[in-house]
Parts: sequence; structure tokens; C-alpha cells
Amino acid sequence: MTCLTAITRDGLIMFNESFNVHIPKSVAKKIMKGSPWIYDKSIIKQSKVGKSGDLTVIFDENKKFVGLGLYDEESPVKIRILHSGK
Repeated sequence: MTCLTAITRDGLIMFNESFNVHIPKSVAKKIMKGSPWIYDKSIIKQSKVGKSGDLTVIFDENKKFVGLGLYDEESPVKIRILHSGK
């Protein structure tokens, strides 16, 4: 298993792995305005099957970067947004 790490002001955060998802422009706009999550039905495609705790790189349907989030395989709220924007 690949382990990715990110250093924050508060300390060290570890992620399992990362993968990409694509969402509709309408959902991307909500994320850019501050919505904190993405529901399972809003995901157009995924680069692989995710596991809970995986870092998720989020793109809109035109492959424009939207943000980063944490994936939850067991919840209807599949992605909790950590960062949105550039």
C-alpha cells in the first residue's frame, strides 16, 4: 500500500492512497462556493475503486481541478472536501 503524507500547521496527516474522481459542473460550482461534501450519486467516474481514507483529487467533467477530499466507501457522502480551488 502506498502511503501519502501531508504536513499541516497542526502536525502530520497520513492518507492511504489517492485517486481521481470527476463530478458535474453544477456540483463543482457548489464545492467552489463552500459545500463540504460530494454524494455518491454526484460522481461521474472514478480512476479506481476507493477505500475509506483515500485522498481524492476532484475534477469537473471538463478535467478542470476542483479540489481535494477524503473518500468514505461506506457512506452516501463519498467525499469530504479538504480543499477547493487552485
